[in-house]
Amino acid sequence: MNNDNQQIPVVSDNKPNSARRRFVGSAMRLPLAFFVPVGALDAQASVTPVNMSPEQRVAMVQRMIYLLFPLDNISEGPYQRSVAVLLDKIEQDTARMTLIDQGLNMLNQATAGDWLAADESAQVDAMKSIEQSPFFQFMYGNAQATLFNDQEVWDAIDYGGSALTFGGYRNNLVEDIEWIEGGN
Repeated sequence: MNNDNQQIPVVSDNKPNSARRRFVGSAMRLPLAFFVPVGALDAQASVTPVNMSPEQRVAMVQRMIYLLFPLDNISEGPYQRSVAVLLDKIEQDTARMTLIDQGLNMLNQATAGDWLAADESAQVDAMKSIEQSPFFQFMYGNAQATLFNDQEVWDAIDYGGSALTFGGYRNNLVEDIEWIEGGN
C-alpha cells in the first residue's frame, strides 16, 4: 500500500483545466490509498481512545475533505454527503472509528489543541505532518471515492460519467478534452 516514491498531495495546483487533471490523476492513485491494512488498525486501536463529539467529528472530517480536494465551484453539499457516506460506512466498525478519532486528535495536537480554529495554512501543515499515517491514507482514499462519486462534482469538473456507457473512450468523448492532443 505504501509507495515511498509517490507523495499524495494535500492541496493541488490551480492551473487551468486542473480540476479534470486532478480527478484523473487522483483516480489513478485510488487503489494505492483506498484500503488500510488490518494490522495498521490494530496498532492504532491499542492507543488510548479519544472522546470526540459527533458534531466535532463531522466538522473536522468535512474540513479535511475540503482541504484534500478544494473544489471552489461546488456547494458544501458534496462534502456533506461525502462525510455522511464515510461515517455511516464505519459507524459500526469500532477500529475504524477509533482510527478516525485518533487521527483527528493528531490534527488537534498539531495545532495547539483546536485544528478547526487554526488558519488554513496551519491546518494544511498539520495534515502534511500526518500524511503517511494510516488515518490519512484511509481518509484520502475514502474521501476521494465518495466525493468524486457525486453528480454535482461530476458536473463541476465536466466529467460525463463512465465511458463504458458511451462505448468506451477510444472512439468517444476525447475530442472535447482540450488538454489531450487532438482535442478541440
